[in-house]
Amino acid sequence: MFYKSIQAQTADSKENARVFVQKFYDWYGKGYAKQRHITAQYEIIKRNPQYLDKTLLNALLADERAWAKYPRAIIGLDFDPFTNTLDTRKGYQTGLVTQKADKFFVDVHDIGSGRSKKEILSANLILTAEVAYVHGHWIFENLVYPRPYALDNYGGNLLGILDSLRKDRIKQGYEKP
Repeated sequence: MFYKSIQAQTADSKENARVFVQKFYDWYGKGYAKQRHITAQYEIIKRNPQYLDKTLLNALLADERAWAKYPRAIIGLDFDPFTNTLDTRKGYQTGLVTQKADKFFVDVHDIGSGRSKKEILSANLILTAEVAYVHGHWIFENLVYPRPYALDNYGGNLLGILDSLRKDRIKQGYEKP
């Protein structure tokens, strides 16, 4: 499991943030991204919640509860938020890492098929993982989706999308404020 191999890392460099995200996507892509996104999310939020910021974890749990309570209604995420797709991808490659204060923004690319690493990193950005080193380990704080994939009315990021979906569920009577 990828989590055990990164616990000894520290927050001393952008490279450690990149390695954390790359190892996550290597692990996720092999086992869970090929399954329905609900199953993949379950693996992360139920079995490995320590690698998600509490705000992100709570928002994903609320989305999961809504799906469980109203399985026939489309009232939550309808895509895999960790891969920004409904389909499976061949694999993932981390790229540019930007640091702002204690947060790191790691670009994640779709490796596609038959492309060189240089070609992969110059195109096919699927999302940017916002990560931080907190209490001795790395966590995901948010996922930012690029245009044209970003739904601007939802803020273009996972927390914004989950918040808008929660507000819609409240407005529609599926959830209490």
